[in-house]
Amino acid sequence: MIMEVFRNNLIANNVTGLEVEFGTEASNPVWENNLVSGNGVDYKTISSQTGIKGNISGDPLFVDAAGNNFRLRRESPAIDAGTNMSAPSQDFERETRPVDGNGDGTATVDIGADELALGSNLLELIATSTDGSQLRAVRTVTIVDTTAPEINARFVDRRSGKEISSIDSRGVSFVIVKIDVTDACDTDPVVESVIGTPIKDGDRLYILGKANQLILNAGKISLKVTATDSSGNTAAKTQHLPVKVSPSR
Repeated sequence: MIMEVFRNNLIANNVTGLEVEFGTEASNPVWENNLVSGNGVDYKTISSQTGIKGNISGDPLFVDAAGNNFRLRRESPAIDAGTNMSAPSQDFERETRPVDGNGDGTATVDIGADELALGSNLLELIATSTDGSQLRAVRTVTIVDTTAPEINARFVDRRSGKEISSIDSRGVSFVIVKIDVTDACDTDPVVESVIGTPIKDGDRLYILGKANQLILNAGKISLKVTATDSSGNTAAKTQHLPVKVSPSR
């Protein structure tokens, strides 16, 4: 017997959600990765499927259901909650799917006909007439992020907590690296930084030499930092710390 499979459907705010009129529980269609919620009756003549095979329940959080805008808001539980199996490569607006809507590194289709547009924002326009009546329009606009992250890399003396522009070689072990990266759209850009070997914000520098002496064979320490945001914009910065090499005793 061939079983019918229903996937990635969003059924909300209807009189009846899912109803099976014929057959038995054993012969019911397979129901996977669907969101059914807010209907007069979510499941009729079939047991609740919530929590089974990826099926969920909850407010889908449409942009503006009253205004017939059934696109999903960023915080919708339907985001990345579908399954890519047999899913079309485009949504009903011909936008490419899937995309990584929840930022977990895996692109999974959203439940429903609409795929969240990354970089989208809600634009609302309200016009008020002289008699106080209002006209309201809501649209979703897509913002393309073309701005690279900003990098602030510096060397700090941990004894004083102050930024330093140079240091004596005997004081290198007191140097702390401080790295701050900000981005207009991405709250957590990918940051890579090296001083010969990988290093991160707050790391303390150690230079090892013979007989427990600090021996530095270079006139400066170079910190290289790169940052990449979720839109692929990359920034790079190199910060130098001149080192005054003290003669060995």
